[in-house]
Amino acid sequence: MKQPEARSTGHTSWKRLAFVAVPIALLSGILIAGVGAGVVPAAIAVSTQSLALSGQQLKISADSLNGRGFGQYVDVDSTARGDKASAVTRIDKADIRDLCQSTVADLPGVGKVTTLIRAGRGDKPVHVDGLVIRTNNISGDAEFRDIVIGKDANTSKRMRGAPDGSFGQEAERVRITKLRQDAIGVRADLFKLSGLKLSVKRGDHSCY
Repeated sequence: MKQPEARSTGHTSWKRLAFVAVPIALLSGILIAGVGAGVVPAAIAVSTQSLALSGQQLKISADSLNGRGFGQYVDVDSTARGDKASAVTRIDKADIRDLCQSTVADLPGVGKVTTLIRAGRGDKPVHVDGLVIRTNNISGDAEFRDIVIGKDANTSKRMRGAPDGSFGQEAERVRITKLRQDAIGVRADLFKLSGLKLSVKRGDHSCY
């Protein structure tokens, strides 16, 4: 259900809202610009550690995620809203069906506003290479193949950059259905979306 670079200005605005909700920078202005070609490269940060995090919560859901090359460890992220512990999940390649991503912000004089992104419905799933998600909550039905639990994360290529001696787990394959996830940062080497739809609505219209 584990590196693009943007820094928060501290002022809430419609422009910033769209950027923060899409800084899945994969799903940001860069994503939108690349949609015409159907391929969105994400190249905003050179390492997981250099990712500048706003601390804004993203809700991500999907009917299913099928991935190859899974690794996960726990780390501490420095964000504009303070330090946060998160599980860093890396997946080499993944296909995601019925992807939904939402961010809710309070705008002065407007109230709650949701930026909502959907893609991968029907026969064409979202495809991702080099996916990294920093999450603090995840649920769903999961199946792992060839899994190793309790490994020193820093000794694994999939978990490069993990603190020395940190608890890690990895698997050759992962399948998660009914995925529900809260994240504070996402990046990918490639995000290929089919049927992308982005909307900005008043009120709370979170994915779940």
